[in-house]
Amino acid sequence: MKRNFFNMCLFVVIILLQISCSVDFEPNINVQPIAVLNVLVENDSTVSASVTRTWRFADNKQIIVQDDADVYLSVNGEDMGQMQFNAEFGKYCSSYIAKQGDIISIKADTHNYGSAVGKTVVPKIVPIESFTCSAARVTDYDGFEISPDGSIKNVEALDVYYKITFTDPGDEDNYYMIGSSINGENEPLLKEHDEALDEIFLLNEEFNVFTDKSINGRTYTLTLSSRIYHWNLRYMVDTIKLYSISYDYYLYMLSIYRKYCGINGQLESVGIANPKDIYTNVSPGVGIVAASSFDMVQYDKTDDVKRLFPEWIQ
Repeated sequence: MKRNFFNMCLFVVIILLQISCSVDFEPNINVQPIAVLNVLVENDSTVSASVTRTWRFADNKQIIVQDDADVYLSVNGEDMGQMQFNAEFGKYCSSYIAKQGDIISIKADTHNYGSAVGKTVVPKIVPIESFTCSAARVTDYDGFEISPDGSIKNVEALDVYYKITFTDPGDEDNYYMIGSSINGENEPLLKEHDEALDEIFLLNEEFNVFTDKSINGRTYTLTLSSRIYHWNLRYMVDTIKLYSISYDYYLYMLSIYRKYCGINGQLESVGIANPKDIYTNVSPGVGIVAASSFDMVQYDKTDDVKRLFPEWIQ
C-alpha cells in the first residue's frame, strides 16, 4: 500500500510538471540504420543468431529482419562455417551444440547496414544441491472477487515456499538468474542492485538477476515462493531454473533494469531524466551476444491444492 501511495504521488507530480512544459515535435534527424546482432547461447543447445537493423520509433512497421546476411560462427577460435537462415524462426542457425566453457564468436555481414561482431563464453552449470518446499492457504488482501450472491470478499490463494541450495564456485566471479515466474521478494540477493529510492518507486519486482559478491565460494540457500489462484490451476507445476549467465548477459540485463525500473525508469519515461543506454558487446553494430547454462527442479502443486483447497478440485 505504501509503494502504491508513493507511486501515485510521483505520478501526480509528473503530470503537474508536464502541463506547462511539454511540447510535441518530430526530430528531423537523418541517422543511417546499422546492423543489430542478438545471440543467446545455451549449454547443450544449437547456436542461432538474430540479425536485424536499427530503426526509428516511427518506422516500426517496416521489415527489419535481414535474411540475406552472411553470418559466420567461430568456436574456441575454430571456424565452424556459415550459418543458414531459417525463415520459420527468422534466425540464422548452425548445427553446433554449445558446451560449457566454449568461446562463441559470431560475425554478421549485411548488404546495406554494415557488420556486427560479438563474442561470449558459455558459463559452467552451478548445480542445485537440494530444495525443500512448504505450502500454506493465504488471503490476498489486495485482491477481491464478487460472489454469485453479489457479496465482495478477499481472494484466497495457495502459496508455496521454496528453499533452493547451491554452492558458488570460489575461484571466479559468477553471475546468476532465476528463470521462472517464481517470486523472490524476500530474497536478499535479488535486492543487491536496488538503491534507497528504488525500494519505494520500483515498478518491476521480478528482476531475478544477482551476483556472487556477497556469497563468493559459499553454500547458499535462496528463499523463493509462488502463488496460485483457483482461476489458474493450469499452472500446477513450478519449474525453477538456476541460470549461470555470462558477464555480458549480466550487464545487459542490469542495463535494462536500470533503464525501465525504479525512479529513473519512471522519470525517463516522461522525459525528465537522462536516458540510460542499453549495454551492448557488439561492435561495429549493436546488440548482445550472451550465454547461459542452467540446472533446474520442478514441483507439482496438485497434492497441496487437494489438501488445502479441496473445493477447487471438481
